[in-house]
Amino acid sequence: MKSDKPFLERYFYDPTLLQKGLIFALYPFSLIYQFIATIKRKIAKKHDFKIPIISIGNLIAGGSGKTPFILEIAPRYQEVAVVSRGYQRDSKGLVVVSVKGNILVPQKTAGDEAYLLALNLKQASVIVSEKRELGVLKALELGAKIVFLDDGFRFNFNQFNALLKPKVPPTTLFVCLAGCIEKVLKAIKKPI
Repeated sequence: MKSDKPFLERYFYDPTLLQKGLIFALYPFSLIYQFIATIKRKIAKKHDFKIPIISIGNLIAGGSGKTPFILEIAPRYQEVAVVSRGYQRDSKGLVVVSVKGNILVPQKTAGDEAYLLALNLKQASVIVSEKRELGVLKALELGAKIVFLDDGFRFNFNQFNALLKPKVPPTTLFVCLAGCIEKVLKAIKKPI
């Protein structure tokens, strides 16, 4: 019987017998990924930008409400910047999408999520950059007193992490590639 659910949704939440075999086959690669991620995090130099950085992220691959969360919490602060990778954008490198609500680039240059943030956060500056540390430095240059970092758990910054959990937890609780967990679970500290 063919399911209406997309392949990855079935794979992570309700795997078929064939998909369970694929999970088993990919498990060794997950261990390698987890090992490399742990080593990279341990040897990376920690950046301290001397301003509050709040990283909004999730444990699983895919959407879990990070953008709506930022849209809800960022307006409560003054001198705010949001730094994102700018997924599915046509540009590369660092791009200032908006400065305090003044949008500077078209949607394709910014990426959908960053453009949505720029449209709705009139008091904030929105910056996209694959290298988040460059984005944070640009935010400082623009006068930010607090930075919201979209999906920044993997970066070794002095930051506060806000972890969003999915409403329905996946059944495949392995690190990528065998599962949808993006981060090494040991790296996530207990909630405050």
